[in-house]
Amino acid sequence: MSKKARLKNLKILLNSAENQHLAFLSATPWNLKQPKTATEKEFLKSVASFMNSGGGNLLLGVNKDNTVLGLENDGVPFKKKDRKRFSQHISQLISDKLGPQFCTLTCYHFFKIDEKFICQIEIGKSDIPVYVPINNSYHMYIREEAKIRNLNLHEMLEYVESRF
Repeated sequence: MSKKARLKNLKILLNSAENQHLAFLSATPWNLKQPKTATEKEFLKSVASFMNSGGGNLLLGVNKDNTVLGLENDGVPFKKKDRKRFSQHISQLISDKLGPQFCTLTCYHFFKIDEKFICQIEIGKSDIPVYVPINNSYHMYIREEAKIRNLNLHEMLEYVESRF
């Protein structure tokens, strides 16, 4: 897809509400202003929920009300050279916490909107369950409409049996 087509698609996403295949995160796992574990946990829950469901788009640097805050809002100066470092950091986090096999399900695109940088992560559907490690246990998250849902053990077993 061309850069122009991606930008057109992004503008459609920015004018949409969160749904089964679209989510916004204002803070990123690279956030220097908030506790690292809080931003990482929210990010990983979002990524895993898309992978366990039908895939989708995660827009980083965008508030829940569609306001573009920018990646710079996290306290990181975002220059052109930082894009590669940012995507490598995100990929490494996915590899370390979810598993290296899931890195191939993500694709990163960077855009400058109103003088602010945002990142669109296209997330593919996984063929195997994705679990998020939290406090020495593993959790399975899925997307339900615009929400992330943590499945209990019974729901998880049924979901894995029916989906995978």
